[in-house]
Amino acid sequence: MELLELPLDEHLEAVEKAIGEWTEQQKRRCKSAQRTSSVEVAKSEEELRELQKQKLELLEAIKQAEVAREQQKRRIAANENETRDLQAEIMKAEPIITSLKSRENLHQGNLGNLNQESNKSAQAHAQVVDELMKGISLYQKLGLLIDKKRENNLAFIFTQLDPNNPNREFSFSLRIEDNPDVFLVENCVPEVSDVNELLDQLNKTGNISTFVRAMRLRFKNLV
Repeated sequence: MELLELPLDEHLEAVEKAIGEWTEQQKRRCKSAQRTSSVEVAKSEEELRELQKQKLELLEAIKQAEVAREQQKRRIAANENETRDLQAEIMKAEPIITSLKSRENLHQGNLGNLNQESNKSAQAHAQVVDELMKGISLYQKLGLLIDKKRENNLAFIFTQLDPNNPNREFSFSLRIEDNPDVFLVENCVPEVSDVNELLDQLNKTGNISTFVRAMRLRFKNLV
């Protein structure tokens, strides 16, 4: 009986050993599978988090795009309103511009007329001065010196009036005023009491020779 049981015991031990080895192998395989599964799960979780992050970024981009589109729509609407307002202002301004152009043309015409009148006045003044220079050339022999200080201004200097001092000077300046077109006396030395009356007569008649003779007579009477 013992001889029969011995091989059986050995066989059972061998079976038990084989089962133990298989069990350990399965445990190792399970642990390895668990580790692999944990790595895969961690990887999947990381990928899931990345996808969720990309989803949030995409949603934010969509949101910003919607905001930008709304802003663009408002800008377009504002530009359209501004364009309409500008067109309305242009339509309002067109009659004003037309009126200003008409006024400009009128002023240019008036300016041309004024320039013509100014040229005529300058020519008249030049003729007066020329005639004056010719008309009083004879007085130079009697001690009259004429000095053209500047345009429209003549200085008359008389000598030979004072017997005690022939070189004594009696003088005045005659200026032609442009507007109004009148004669003015300046720097009268010595003073002549009725120079304003003589000047009024000159402006009425325009006879410069008569005025110069009258001033010479007044100076002579002051000696």
